[in-house]
Amino acid sequence: MKSKRIISLVISSSIIITNFSSVSAMGLSKELNPMTVPIKTEAVSASEEKNVKLSKEKAKDLSKKIIKDYFNKTVDEKEYEVYAALINNGEDENYSWDISWRKNTMNSSTYMDVSINANTGKVLRASNRYNVEGENSGISKITEDEGKKKAEEFLKRINPEQFKETKYIKESTHSIYGRGGVNTSYSYRFARQINGIPYNDDGLFVEVDGVKGEVVSYNSNWEEGVKLTVPNKYLSIKEAEDIFRKESQVELKYITYRDKYDIEENSTRSKLVYMLDLPYDTMLDANEGKFMNKDLYKSIEKDLTDAERKEINSKLKIKKPLDKEINEKRALEIANATIKELYGDGYKIGNIRYYENKDKIYGDSNAWSIDFNKKIEGDKGYDGGNITIDALTENVTNLYKNYYKENEKLEANISWEEAYKIAIDAVAKYSPEKFNEINTKAITNQSSIDNLTKQEDKRYIFNFPRMVNGIPFDENGITVWIGANKGQLYEYSVNWNRNMKFDSPVNLIQKEESKNILFSKDKPQLSYRKINKSNDYTKPQWETKLIYTMGDSYGYNLSGLRVDAFTGKLLNASGEDIDENIEIYMEKIKGNPYEKELTILANNGIIDTANFQAEKEITKMDFIKMLVNAKGYRPNLLKDSMSLKFESGVSSNDVNYKYLQLAVYYGILENKEGKFDIKEKVTRAEMAKTLVKFLGYDKLANSKDIFSLNVSDVKDIKSNELGYMAIAKGLGILEVKNNKLRPKSNATWNELSIGIYRVLDNIKRGY
Repeated sequence: MKSKRIISLVISSSIIITNFSSVSAMGLSKELNPMTVPIKTEAVSASEEKNVKLSKEKAKDLSKKIIKDYFNKTVDEKEYEVYAALINNGEDENYSWDISWRKNTMNSSTYMDVSINANTGKVLRASNRYNVEGENSGISKITEDEGKKKAEEFLKRINPEQFKETKYIKESTHSIYGRGGVNTSYSYRFARQINGIPYNDDGLFVEVDGVKGEVVSYNSNWEEGVKLTVPNKYLSIKEAEDIFRKESQVELKYITYRDKYDIEENSTRSKLVYMLDLPYDTMLDANEGKFMNKDLYKSIEKDLTDAERKEINSKLKIKKPLDKEINEKRALEIANATIKELYGDGYKIGNIRYYENKDKIYGDSNAWSIDFNKKIEGDKGYDGGNITIDALTENVTNLYKNYYKENEKLEANISWEEAYKIAIDAVAKYSPEKFNEINTKAITNQSSIDNLTKQEDKRYIFNFPRMVNGIPFDENGITVWIGANKGQLYEYSVNWNRNMKFDSPVNLIQKEESKNILFSKDKPQLSYRKINKSNDYTKPQWETKLIYTMGDSYGYNLSGLRVDAFTGKLLNASGEDIDENIEIYMEKIKGNPYEKELTILANNGIIDTANFQAEKEITKMDFIKMLVNAKGYRPNLLKDSMSLKFESGVSSNDVNYKYLQLAVYYGILENKEGKFDIKEKVTRAEMAKTLVKFLGYDKLANSKDIFSLNVSDVKDIKSNELGYMAIAKGLGILEVKNNKLRPKSNATWNELSIGIYRVLDNIKRGY
């Protein structure tokens, strides 16, 4: 009887499917599970409470009222465990109460959190997250725009006065990273405006659960009592842009290219790009037309003279790689000698590890990694670190030495220039073969040097980027940390991928053209900003100024944009072309009966917005791509995957090959001998079968003599397809028109999209 009931539910389309393995594979983000957090009921002493006007009990009562007013949720103290903490936010009398209410049952969890100013009672943060096992859809039920309306309605109700003073800021939709599966929440930022001008980082922030359609969190960052005026005269946007253009320089650089279809950890591809080097801290005084803190950010440079470089080159001892890798005994000899030379006697060897350096990041061969330590006098703990030895060259490729807080009491008696010489000598000694492949110029500013004596961490840091064809490749290079007290080498780090491929710098567009491209997408943005006038970071002197910074319609600033040095195309920080297709796609789907679902699929990166045509028939490759995107396009999972056994005509270097491999990994395709025609069309029956398998209902679909379909074209459905078609019809994966399922018809983009959306809607998440 139980199985018959399930089958009738399927066919009547009211089944609720819970598939935890599918959810796990999709990588859907979990809500916070308070079962993993220890509960504390008393976290504040009576003496601490004397610092604030609001007692703990009053804060708890107020938090319950806020939860009721904001989220219409009643807190019964008999049912919830409570955590209370009094937080000092870094300034005198700036305390807040953090009150958390938590409840767990066998199949549900609730976590509610409120942060309140402990003197004024102002709400700083509030959240309400609850989950019932098996009741959360695997995809949003509302669009981003619908969520925005809910966020606005919420703010109008709970904080109308401040909300009136804000402006919604849409975040960039141009992802730099890969496709990671489905996201079911939306975040909204409403920036504070004073006199119609944005004020610093003040604003209201709201998160909406896209499945429940409810506000789940609220944050307020709002400085009270601010009264600002607009100067009678200040720079226009055009005047500000002219200054930025004049003061900015364009640099030619290599960057690692990782597009959304190729995000392996150690990519070997690069792009040659133009980047803008913005002046100082990029804040332009809108009144005076000068860059803020220009003197504070005054650069100090140091490089080798020709004579110094010649002398160092004459002493370089470049080691020819050995025919055989060194053993553990030899690695220990080198490590002990290096440690003694740098840090003295008394250090003991700890863990010894041998690394197979498959990705050749830290040199060209495998390496020995060795820990070392010694007990500090006076029972103050242990001092030590780690050293890594290249197994073929015997060079030190990485070195780390602990830096103790006690060092803050020591004076900085080594100058920056002296530390530079020590760092250069270290590179010449430990990486002689790379010495002439780095940029030896070091740049700092006077403020950093002046403030070093006041900092706990008294170390100078030198970054020497790799140079290729005379062009910087900043992602590779050598970093050296030198102590300002004794000139001790605290860290030596080599990041160097010899497998990288670099294009020759020929037939490039002009620098000025690249600058025009960058400024065409990025305009100066006017805002109020708090500026520290003091050169002493320990004694800040704040002043609010009207300033210009650079911003653009993509949500990037110019430091995140690049220009392809060959094509002039605008790129993001990962070297991807800036995709403007989403706007075209949104216009294309207006009026589509599935506009809402198509919008949600696009926002999650599941649908191919560039090639979408509602009534176009899909290919097997189209189908595979959407299914893999729904699970999460993660090529890093393929690191040790075997080659495909079937013939597809797709090169192993092609993006489509990775999609086919991931389809095998996720169980969508079988890796068996045969042919797979990626251009072949997909029938509605084939689509139904694959999507039902995707849900994990293969066995149910193959059950004999339990399914029937009341459609006029049932005779066109093969017996081995009947169960799949019945389940697909019941769940709305396939829609019936004119009492027909049309199993032999080729599926369209519209039909595939709504099918995948409803599959995801029927995959229920746990916590």
